[in-house]
Amino acid sequence: DWQHDETNHWKECAKDQVKDGLAEHTFDEEITKEATELEDGEKTFTCTVCGFTKTESYHLTVLHTATFRANGETVRTVEFTVHDETIEEPAVPARAGYTGVWEAYTLGTNDITINAVYTAIEYTATFVAGDATVDTVNFTVETASVAEPTVPERTGYNGAWEDYTLGTNNITINAVYTAIVYTATFKADGVTVDTALFTIVTEYITEPTVPVKAGYTGQWENYTLGTSDITVNAVYTTIEYSATFVAGNETVSVIPFTMETKDTVVAPEVPAKQGYNGAWEAYTLSASDATIHAVYTLIEYTATFVANNETVDTVNFTVETVSITEPSVPAKTGYTGAWENYELGTSNITVNAIYTAIQYTATFVADNVTIGTVNFTVETVSLEEPQVPEKSGFTGEWETYSLSATNITINAVYTENTVEPEPEQSVFTMTGSEGAYTITGVTDNTITSAVIPSGVIAVADGAFANCSALESVTIPTSVTSFGEGAFTGCEALTAVYYAGSVEDWCGISFGGNSTENANPLVFAHDLYVNGDEQVTTLTIPGTVTTINPHAFEGCSCTEVVLSSGVETIGRYAFKSCSQIETFILPVTLSEIPAQMFAGCSGITTIRYTGTTGEWEELTKGKKWIGDVTEVEEVICSDGTAGI
Repeated sequence: DWQHDETNHWKECAKDQVKDGLAEHTFDEEITKEATELEDGEKTFTCTVCGFTKTESYHLTVLHTATFRANGETVRTVEFTVHDETIEEPAVPARAGYTGVWEAYTLGTNDITINAVYTAIEYTATFVAGDATVDTVNFTVETASVAEPTVPERTGYNGAWEDYTLGTNNITINAVYTAIVYTATFKADGVTVDTALFTIVTEYITEPTVPVKAGYTGQWENYTLGTSDITVNAVYTTIEYSATFVAGNETVSVIPFTMETKDTVVAPEVPAKQGYNGAWEAYTLSASDATIHAVYTLIEYTATFVANNETVDTVNFTVETVSITEPSVPAKTGYTGAWENYELGTSNITVNAIYTAIQYTATFVADNVTIGTVNFTVETVSLEEPQVPEKSGFTGEWETYSLSATNITINAVYTENTVEPEPEQSVFTMTGSEGAYTITGVTDNTITSAVIPSGVIAVADGAFANCSALESVTIPTSVTSFGEGAFTGCEALTAVYYAGSVEDWCGISFGGNSTENANPLVFAHDLYVNGDEQVTTLTIPGTVTTINPHAFEGCSCTEVVLSSGVETIGRYAFKSCSQIETFILPVTLSEIPAQMFAGCSGITTIRYTGTTGEWEELTKGKKWIGDVTEVEEVICSDGTAGI
């Protein structure tokens, strides 16, 4: 069997006690207990030859780091294990004004950071004034400022602590005293003359000269130099003078004054002198006696010459004036004129013109025979006229006259007496009475012209129907309406003569909105107003607010201008006006009716006096543009707009 000890193994022969095969153990190593950082492990060693075993303990070594930091910086790092009880600490870095140590720490199973802990050192600031300590104040290097004690007062001085810096030592701070500089201000009458500086140790100062003041003696008031600013005023004593007022060679008054009372001296009244203004000569009282003389000036008066409540001229005069130059008396139609009597004295005067009416004669004459005379002036309002002599078959009256500044002759005017004939009964059939007739038809439908009598107010439905030879019709201003189909079949018509104006024509009614052939212009086309003025440019005045339906149907005019004021256009008012080229619509128009331009194929320009915005807002009836094909835009006051 194998024998062994801790180191070797062998086989022992019992015969001779020899250790055969002596050799060191050859071990296999086996961990029988795992070690941790805090607890040792165990290893078993077994000899592979003899089977000898032994055990040994072992431990696990883990290194940790201790980092020493001061003032935010790393000073040193030291490694340690959990088994170390202490480590070698570096010296704590010095910091002025502080004592430093490492904070307390424990070595364990983790890395650690160990910071320096600094404690500020406390110093003392001692405040000293003269030989006396005023106060002591503690401070550290972290102290920004200390609460200073009050500097002890010292009369006449400003005290302050000397400049110092809080550092890392005890300090002594001394009071520094500076003599206060005061000002002595020398004034005369509120105005600074000069200034002088002094302190508590000054015994005297150099005074400026007291300014000279006319009428006074002057010196500086008494004063003492102390511990404050002072004002030293000049003291003036007045000198008395005299003001003597003289008029002519006589003394009126003597008034004493000083320079302090000179502005309160009241001059005596200047002795009166008729026709003169008296005043004391200009003077200024100063530092001397004065003599003041009266000065007399002629008073200038005004003579105002007035005619018909209007000033003609003014002339100046004085008490010494003997006479003045008078202006001419203004002419006044129908009068003779002269200035009233007056005297030049010692006041303003007004001199009025006196007018006397001239007498004129009015002579009344009838058929070259003087009927009578009447006297009058321009002030006469009316005359007592003689009776106009009668004349058979005539009505007589005196001609119109006016009374003026001349003799006049007034003639008798005779008007032949006439009787208004009744409408012609042989051509027309009529109903109604005088001044209000209605034509209902014609007695001969072959007539070529028709003159409607004055006094006819209406033409009935179909009144001229089928008068195929009728070429012209003359219409008086009394007519106000035409009935439906009044001119049906009158295709030979070429002219309509109307006694009134376009404005009057607009007042005629033509049967209504749906009536055909009520207007003779449908066939005639040419309209003559005021008797014989052909309408080529049709201007509707602003006094017309409404244009009646069919009013100008078929008219041959080439331009239509509706003035501002026209508001309403009746249906078919301009139907079939094929020769119109330009049509101007006013901004006052409230609506454009349907089929406004039916049959108006010749229109090339449409103007609107309003803006494009107003045109867009204007109400337009269905197919208002009618047969107009040459117009794509309407010309407005500020541009063009679509149709």
